[in-house]
Amino acid sequence: MTKNTLKLQKEIKHHNELYYRKNKPEITDAEYDELVKKVDIQTVGTAPDRRFLEVEHIVPMLSLNKVYSQEDIEEFIAKSRELLNTDELEIMCELKIDGLSFSAIYENGRLVKAATRGDGYYGEDVTKNAATIEGLPKVLPDVKGRLEVRGEVYLRNDDFLKLNKNFSNPRNTASGSLRQLDPEVTASRPLRYFAYSLIGGTENTQSEVLNKLKKLGFCVNEHQCLAKNVDEMLEFYNRIYDNRHELGYNIDGVVYKINNLQLQDRLGNTNKAPRWAIAHKFPAAQGKTKIKKISVQVGRTGKLTPVAELDPINIGGVLITRATLHNKDEIERKDIREGDVVVVERAGDVIPKIVAVDKNARSRRAPKFVFPDICSECGSRVDDWGTIAICSGGNDCLAQRIGNRKTITLEKFISSLGIRLVGPRAAKILANHYKSYDGWYEVMAQLPYDREAPDKLMIIGVGEETITSLEEFFSDEDNAEMVNDLASQLKIESVSTNTSSSPFNGKTVVFTGKLSKMERNEAQALMESLGGIVSSSVSPKTDFLVVGEKPGSKYKKAVELGTLAMALSKFLNPKLDLTFKKVFGTEKNKNILIHFLNDILGFTGIDTIQEVEFLSTYMDPEVASDKQSIVDVLCKDSSGFRYVIEMQLARDRGFEKRAQLYAAKAYSRQVGKGGEYIDLKTVFFIAISDNTLFPEEVEYISTHNIRDIKTNGHYLKDFQFVFIELPKFAKNKVEQLESTIERWCFFFKYAEDTTDEDLRDIAEKSPIIKLAYDELDKFRWNEKDLIAYEERIMDLRKEEGILAQKLDDATEKGIKIGHEKGREEGEKRAKIAVAREMLADKMDINTIAKFTGLHISEIEKLCSEIANDTL
Repeated sequence: MTKNTLKLQKEIKHHNELYYRKNKPEITDAEYDELVKKVDIQTVGTAPDRRFLEVEHIVPMLSLNKVYSQEDIEEFIAKSRELLNTDELEIMCELKIDGLSFSAIYENGRLVKAATRGDGYYGEDVTKNAATIEGLPKVLPDVKGRLEVRGEVYLRNDDFLKLNKNFSNPRNTASGSLRQLDPEVTASRPLRYFAYSLIGGTENTQSEVLNKLKKLGFCVNEHQCLAKNVDEMLEFYNRIYDNRHELGYNIDGVVYKINNLQLQDRLGNTNKAPRWAIAHKFPAAQGKTKIKKISVQVGRTGKLTPVAELDPINIGGVLITRATLHNKDEIERKDIREGDVVVVERAGDVIPKIVAVDKNARSRRAPKFVFPDICSECGSRVDDWGTIAICSGGNDCLAQRIGNRKTITLEKFISSLGIRLVGPRAAKILANHYKSYDGWYEVMAQLPYDREAPDKLMIIGVGEETITSLEEFFSDEDNAEMVNDLASQLKIESVSTNTSSSPFNGKTVVFTGKLSKMERNEAQALMESLGGIVSSSVSPKTDFLVVGEKPGSKYKKAVELGTLAMALSKFLNPKLDLTFKKVFGTEKNKNILIHFLNDILGFTGIDTIQEVEFLSTYMDPEVASDKQSIVDVLCKDSSGFRYVIEMQLARDRGFEKRAQLYAAKAYSRQVGKGGEYIDLKTVFFIAISDNTLFPEEVEYISTHNIRDIKTNGHYLKDFQFVFIELPKFAKNKVEQLESTIERWCFFFKYAEDTTDEDLRDIAEKSPIIKLAYDELDKFRWNEKDLIAYEERIMDLRKEEGILAQKLDDATEKGIKIGHEKGREEGEKRAKIAVAREMLADKMDINTIAKFTGLHISEIEKLCSEIANDTL
């Protein structure tokens, strides 16, 4: 919201009263739209009118992303195919009706609620008005349960012409008519609608949805087609564009939707728009008008900007009276003169600009426009800075004096207003929460009218009496205007952002060692910008230690105190069990897992995995004496095939055997009581190892299955093992990567070292891997999860350090003995000594074997000896 928004809102409120209640508008719809546009440019969506009851959309009514070119369409299709892992997509092409979106809800076949789109999450209850729309069913025979139908209310052009000529266009007339406070006014206007969406049905495709709507008695637009490629989509678009004037109603483009509803669900939505649909807009609206005058404005930086003042022209329902000419060079390049007839275009249907000059209509006597060399505000010389003209007056220029106004923090500004009970503490709470003047003022100006605002203020820590005081203060319109006027004379500094959600906000951070990615002072500045408190020494109050190369005594002290230590990296280590499961083992990131499986297993075409269901990663033992097994990720696809994915971080000499055990358990637990063996499905085991598993194998990725030793025949097909050995993956630069599999391996091996530039390159070629990186972004994690991650890192380091120290101590002891009986025997005894100590500490046999190199049978023998010694 800008500082003029309050004044605009008051003006709009006045005209709303005349239009909706008294039906006696003072201005045209075009002029009203111009007022609303000025507010809409600064806000997202349009909040519901408070004079209507508010309706929450259970499924948000999001707007569509808009595109304008063939390249945009091709990018949409390419990205959809990439994310869905398919080369074949059916696209439903429909008209984009230029009207007002609505939702109609039916309970057991009866219309119970109708609402406008509003801001997409909350709309206005217009049930009584919608019931007057011709052809909108009030009852749906034989329909049970809840059904929601969405569509667009519009007005035919011939009906529009019969109405009051004050209305500027059919769209605004339809919108105003549906949102009348008196349903009889709505009923008097010939509103129509097209339905295009059905929520709560059993259909599988958008084409089935449209057919179902038609069968239920809803009006469905007949202009639609199924396209299999971009050429067919553009053919439909061009045909509609060429014949749009014959439709009898206004449209402003074509909508493309992925036809398969299951694929729509997989793609999901952003906060603003669905990923599975786009609106292909028609070229920007244009019109011809005359330039009355070219004036030059002086900005607060001293920059001179020419503006064309136009004869009023209605373009797309908006009255245009001015258009920027940008700079002196733009005027000269287009040869724009006062009195010219020009073509004006609303770029993106918002900002007016002059795109052409009709020189045939120009008077022969029309002089060229001469750019001023003297500032109109102060009379100072105008300096030519290339394409920019600047007033040389500095502080002598009134326009620039306003630009160099006094600077004040938001907190100090709020506390200096003299509002009762709003002292430094309350001001700080408000400033830290709303961050900017605009953000704070928007809420304060609406406080007397927004019934939920007081509750929101209490949540952030503002007292009830203080809220009442704020409400009383801003209820006085003179106070609100005074605050706005004062703010316009000051430069109010916003509160530094991105700290409240930072895991480092308010935490004490110490740096040690040489940082490879940036200088120490740069790193400290970054940490402070994220809300961290940088200290020079480790103490019990230290929350985080950032560790670089060759850390000093600070690291040792931090370990003793249990302080969390971390590397200076934006991305966390994906090889840790906690991060690996977050990226690949959650419903939220199911699409990442599906892509990973298809990429690693090479599934394409009809073999592509489309959907997976997560299974419990706890593999219960079949007999009580067996050990329970836990895998990182376990899932099955729609065909029943099982997929076990394991990340192996530490060395484990028996890992290949464990892999076979896990695969066997995933296979055997498919059979329930009375189950048929013939129904058993294939199990795929995928392991990513940070260690070398098969020294004799040269390739970093190897695939194994069961084959006949003599003939190599492949008859036992229910097991397949894929091992990725990261130490063998030699490429360490993004530009070296040639395939998606290589980019996955780079992700696992070098995520912590990936730069933003690297990530841009990866995202361009494999967008899905960019999503995996997003899940590792340290600054997107909350404090609790980040602490759990760092504690896990610390545990691993401590465990490695303890075991390494025990091995060193015992080795030294064994080597001394070895001097008497030979080095080899001494080293063996050292390992046995270590094993004995580890057994005494109740450590697992596999772990002991991993760190000593002793065979499991030797360790089991030691167990027996120790047991006998205690008898």
